[in-house]
Amino acid sequence: MKQRLIILSDLWGINNNNWLSIYRSELESVFELEFYDCAKLGDVHIENNPEKDIHSQFINGGIDLAVSNLLKKETQPISILAFSIGGTIAWKACLMGLNINHLFAVSATRLRYETVKPNCNLVLQYGDLDENKPSKKMAYNT
Repeated sequence: MKQRLIILSDLWGINNNNWLSIYRSELESVFELEFYDCAKLGDVHIENNPEKDIHSQFINGGIDLAVSNLLKKETQPISILAFSIGGTIAWKACLMGLNINHLFAVSATRLRYETVKPNCNLVLQYGDLDENKPSKKMAYNT
């Protein structure tokens, strides 16, 4: 039986994202995949909204709602690959009791505001010049 891997989208959701097909083709032979659209989890309206407004919706309740909805949907141990805001949602869900074996977060820049690490194997990836990445202490479990 394949291990489950949850993929959490960035703030733009999973619709019309070509990157998803790349990850799916690479990972589905190894994992049982489940994709979650973070905008839908957080009841964030992305249609015809600029990035600033989408981001504001997440900050003003969307992240918390997405965490709550993820906790309801996932009750068994899982691993998560998360992008951008999805990494923050997974991080917070783990702190609230979601049983995450491994969390791989890509460009989850809001983690720079976090002060408590989740209890899971953690890999954070950022671009070298990303000014919004968290401290090395948070990023590398040191």
